[in-house]
Amino acid sequence: MECNKDEAARAKALAEKKMLEKDFVGAKRMIIKAQQLSKEVDAIDISKILTVCDVHCAAGAKVNAEIDWYGILQVPVDADDALIKKQYRKLALLLHPDKNKFGGAEAAFKLVGEANMTLTDKSKRSVNRTAKLDEDIADHNGPTNGVNDCSNTEDKKNGAPCGGKAFNGIEQMKRGAKHAGENSDGKEKVFHSVSNNGLGLNNDNASDKYTFMDPEFFDFDQLRDVKQFRANQVWAVYDDQDCMPRFYARITKVIITPKFVVHFVWLEFDPANKRENAWSSEGLPVACGRFKHGQSDTAKETSMFSRTIRYGKSKPRSPYEIYPRKGEVWALFKGWDIGWSSDAVNRKKLNYQYEVVQVLSDLTTSTSIIVMPLVKIKGYVSLFMQSREAAPLVIPQGETLRFSHCVPHHCISGTEKERVPEGSLELDPAALPLNLEEAFPSVILECSSVRNQERDAKHAGSSTGNSSHKGSMNVGEGQHRASVNVGVAAKIPKEENSKHDPAEFTDVDADNVCQTEYVCADSEFYDFTETRLLQKFSPGQIWALYSDVDKFPNYYAYIQKVDRKNDKVQVRWLDVYPQGEEVKRLLQEERTIGCGTFRLSSIHELMTYTGTDAFSHSVVARSTGRKGEYEIIPRLGEIWAVYKNWRAGWTAHDFENCEYELVEIFGHTDSSIQVQHLRKVDGYRMVFVPYRAAGSVKTIRKDEYPKFSHQIPCFHLTHEKGGKLRGYLELDPLSVPEKFLFTDSM
Repeated sequence: MECNKDEAARAKALAEKKMLEKDFVGAKRMIIKAQQLSKEVDAIDISKILTVCDVHCAAGAKVNAEIDWYGILQVPVDADDALIKKQYRKLALLLHPDKNKFGGAEAAFKLVGEANMTLTDKSKRSVNRTAKLDEDIADHNGPTNGVNDCSNTEDKKNGAPCGGKAFNGIEQMKRGAKHAGENSDGKEKVFHSVSNNGLGLNNDNASDKYTFMDPEFFDFDQLRDVKQFRANQVWAVYDDQDCMPRFYARITKVIITPKFVVHFVWLEFDPANKRENAWSSEGLPVACGRFKHGQSDTAKETSMFSRTIRYGKSKPRSPYEIYPRKGEVWALFKGWDIGWSSDAVNRKKLNYQYEVVQVLSDLTTSTSIIVMPLVKIKGYVSLFMQSREAAPLVIPQGETLRFSHCVPHHCISGTEKERVPEGSLELDPAALPLNLEEAFPSVILECSSVRNQERDAKHAGSSTGNSSHKGSMNVGEGQHRASVNVGVAAKIPKEENSKHDPAEFTDVDADNVCQTEYVCADSEFYDFTETRLLQKFSPGQIWALYSDVDKFPNYYAYIQKVDRKNDKVQVRWLDVYPQGEEVKRLLQEERTIGCGTFRLSSIHELMTYTGTDAFSHSVVARSTGRKGEYEIIPRLGEIWAVYKNWRAGWTAHDFENCEYELVEIFGHTDSSIQVQHLRKVDGYRMVFVPYRAAGSVKTIRKDEYPKFSHQIPCFHLTHEKGGKLRGYLELDPLSVPEKFLFTDSM
């Protein structure tokens, strides 16, 4: 056995040498030999080496004197755009120079990129396809050295020159498509491949099936259209293990014309403990946890990207925290165990199996993540529903590595097609295993609807703007009546409300960009987005921005510059300047402070935002007389949220489990503020009125000012409802605690 291992190592080393010498046929022969000698040869290295060799061998083949782009991408001549894109994503990830350091990898990467551009260009593709079909494909039995070196010779069977065709195993893929599935509209393609994973990477003699299916109802490629890309976003990228979207990239620059180019920084896993370190150091896949900046890179097309990802970030330079969020769909590793890291070599040789779940709760510092298992609906390509048999699963905070990757999904309205179940979820097949029917348990529907949508609305999510149900959503995926989580103080503009010049060029300092999502509950009378239109901004103002801690507008920034032409705002942060012991203590515990004394930051650099969705409202701030120092305290007539039952000494647990009260500032002196409680008006979403009963006015002393959480923008109603609401207030839903959003009256 030891002898075989030594021989395998020598064969692998020889293969690497031949790759440097551009002898890819010989290199492939050597790496296959190494694989046959010992199963302990690094499977990932073998896949990468074989991919490089296969691409170069295919590039050496000519079809009517033209490059065989189909052979390079390892797809049949009647492959559709979806299959071409999917195959390109897989090969590009295995060949990317940052991930594949073997000789010829960069050249192979460029070849598959050119093949993808050629075959997705209808005019170029038709020429290549015609040439391919005209080529004699009867003889597929060349010498699997992989090259039939018969150029300038005559094919005795039909009298035609063979043209130096190459048959490297990949050419043995079936050149036809088999339509399957009653409800797949003929979009399921089944091909006989020469490898165990459908990529032609492992064994020239294997013959397994490679299945790819298009979704039936929603085009998930819309989510990764070039128009969806913005600086400050984080995207999931397909990885090089089993082509699931569990790499992450942070966008730093986007150029739309004359050609699309996106600049980004890879995010690398930053282990928080020994178990996470052991897991990642063995090369096992990671999609949850803390991530830090890695190498910079560029891409000229979008096929490698899956979807935008939500994240948390406590400070501008702190790690990116990526965990499942409420409403999202994630794949879990089936049979997961943290002990996989002790047997990583064998574990990586196995095909990962998954179960898919919908997330019911966000992860906090004191709770686990609750998820509901999903089951596949029989008769549809990738339609899933919540399991009626299974109970919710609780994933402890210490087991988040069990989450494999986030799966893009689309909520079905029920109008897409007759008898399509309302409330079901269509999942993106590109983020699922190839054999969907075998990979997931299936159920047969007894009726045309899945579950009462209104009852499950608080748990359901959507990938498009076609639904008005409450749930979670992703940046740029449309406007819903939804409540979603807000990250660090920056917001990506909603796609349908953004107007961009065709020659848009967004350039943001790599260290000073961030992303958040936003709450999208609707108001009834006043459009609060009017208050944060770009024309409302001017240098010298101070604005409140949404925080990543409690999702409310209690971060403050000084407007440095407004670029209306390019839809940009440049700001300087305001840092709390503590005036009392309680504020000092809260500051040390990294709690947000909503009122008090603030100074222009000397630590954080200028921050540039594209769009104004990060901002809540302009703030009345009084200069203290010292340069760059301002006092922000509740003013007469303003509406504020206050912590109910607050007292000095509150811990993080108290803040996380606190309730809120809404108050109107009734009066103030130098040493105290008088407030009057508000109550919600029956029958309206966000209409409130001062509660004028005896004892409703309270006094908050100056040493109790940390009781104030944040200001809430409001609109004074006058003629609405025929004047019946005169004197009432409509509050901005974006700033109102969730408790008030879902109750009729308080």
